[in-house]
Amino acid sequence: MKSNKKAVMGETVFMMYRLILITLIALAVLGVSSVFYSHYILVRPAEALIMTRQIADCFTLEEKNFEEVEERKVLSFCGYEEKEIERFFVKVNFLDNSGNIIKSVYQGDDGAMWVKDLYEKQKENVKSIEKYAPGYYLSEYPLYNKNNGEEIIMKVEVLVNE
Repeated sequence: MKSNKKAVMGETVFMMYRLILITLIALAVLGVSSVFYSHYILVRPAEALIMTRQIADCFTLEEKNFEEVEERKVLSFCGYEEKEIERFFVKVNFLDNSGNIIKSVYQGDDGAMWVKDLYEKQKENVKSIEKYAPGYYLSEYPLYNKNNGEEIIMKVEVLVNE
């Protein structure tokens, strides 16, 4: 069998052209997709809002008595496991109508609040720390005291780290 050298050479050149074209297409696809995946999405504020609502639901919808909660076990009281609560700090104040604290309960690392305070002070000066901002949410909910039927205010504060 005789091979035509010009035909073999032409096929080699055509194969190189195909490899270069496939490489360029692959690089273009990877480059475009990296734009979508490189954007940092901050979900901690949403997590804080959701946790706040779940804590409020624990005392309102599930009708748990706030007087039964231990001082440092509010998340455990509402059914969260230890592995779920490592990233959260939750503080719940139960206030009477005049604003006096009836009971205050919390769970989590209360020392993490300084991170939020530091971020609040520095966010105007340094924009690069924005993606490290902790999620924070504070809200008040009405609650009825089962013992005497009075309406009290439940103030829920949630901080999400990491």
